[in-house]
Amino acid sequence: MQSFKEILKYIGDFQARLLLTIFYFTLALPFGLLARWGIDPLGLRRPLPAASAWQARHTYDTDLPAAQRQTWV
Repeated sequence: MQSFKEILKYIGDFQARLLLTIFYFTLALPFGLLARWGIDPLGLRRPLPAASAWQARHTYDTDLPAAQRQTWV
């Protein structure tokens, strides 16, 4: 009975490695490559202007009624 459990453990280990390898190369690796090459959320890959790397910021209304409209109450 003990040798049967050892054989089943070997088969289970092999199946787990096989399924995880298939999962990695079919889902995780392509997603990671697409995210690395296609997505740039911080804007680090675009060419920087010669003078500065700062981005322009849009300002909103700074008067009292605009500030009061921010609350939910």
